[in-house]
Amino acid sequence: MGTVSGGSGTLHVTWTNDRGGSGTASGNANWTIPWLPLTAGANQITVTVSDGAGKTASKTVLVTRATGTDTVAPTVQILSPGSTLLSTSADSISLSGIASDNLGVVAVRWSNTFGGAGVASGTASWQLPNIPLLVGTNKITVRAFDAAGNSGGQMITVVRR
Repeated sequence: MGTVSGGSGTLHVTWTNDRGGSGTASGNANWTIPWLPLTAGANQITVTVSDGAGKTASKTVLVTRATGTDTVAPTVQILSPGSTLLSTSADSISLSGIASDNLGVVAVRWSNTFGGAGVASGTASWQLPNIPLLVGTNKITVRAFDAAGNSGGQMITVVRR
């Protein structure tokens, strides 16, 4: 949705793209292009507004549509603590690490076998402070997610005495 200000009278808003497409936006000063076809790769889209006096203004934007479907899962590494199996008497643990993906990580989350869950601070470099531990075996899985919904994870087992 866009907004046009200035001028008076009725405004006409149109669009064109570098692939031969064109159309008219709906609305006037506040306008919307409800559907605009995008091809894979770079698409240059120019929006032009004209008023009743014949004055026009244009703006061109570049929109890139990803090619293909992202099927690559992100990877997660728990760097701290340095082991994926440990024993402690503490009532919580803090984890940190890194995550990567071919197109980018959008979220890192944790969950455990007791129903606890949360979101990490950061994505490529993430931190999870103060994850609560119950007495016994706590299996905590850290998962990274990409924009396509793919996920990859690593598990750490913490035995609380």
